[in-house]
Amino acid sequence: MATYYSDIFTGLGRTTAGTPAGSGGATASNIKQTASNAHARTRTAVGHFRVDADEDLDDGDIIHMMMLKPTDRLLRLQLTCDDFGTAGTLDIGTYTVSQSNGALAFTVDDEDLFASDLDVNAAALTWSDVMHESTTVPIEYIGRPMWELANLGAGTWTAATATDNFAISVTGETASSTADDLDIILVATYISGD
Repeated sequence: MATYYSDIFTGLGRTTAGTPAGSGGATASNIKQTASNAHARTRTAVGHFRVDADEDLDDGDIIHMMMLKPTDRLLRLQLTCDDFGTAGTLDIGTYTVSQSNGALAFTVDDEDLFASDLDVNAAALTWSDVMHESTTVPIEYIGRPMWELANLGAGTWTAATATDNFAISVTGETASSTADDLDIILVATYISGD
């Protein structure tokens, strides 16, 4: 009988020499515990945006909800929002954020990395897990750094500098159609990379 170890013991959880093929674990000969995984500081970022009753979230409108560092490890992404009425779909993805002379510049990596044409017109969504809705982010990427997630799918991110971060953003794909206020709340649970 063999003994294997999770990524808590190996740092990144990669398959290494002496490990049965496909197990993803580590053998006792290559254990190295890392503080970033084993004693991590879990944080929560909450982005809230309100579309007033006299306005709509239109096709192509972008809402930058939150910003994470390249080394932050995303664990969960949840969406809560009001009923968009008879129409309304959203994409949720990433943008690289750079800063120059005090101004932020947003460059799209993949606008639907996490969710693609998410239907929010049938009913309100409450704490819906949207990290894997588009199926671009496989479950084995839970807890990977943002820079790795930004390279999945149609990702255009290539390199990070000390000032580049990532925005998790919501894009309207089908215009909302309600006369009420629309509240969109995005909650990210992540391990701080600092």
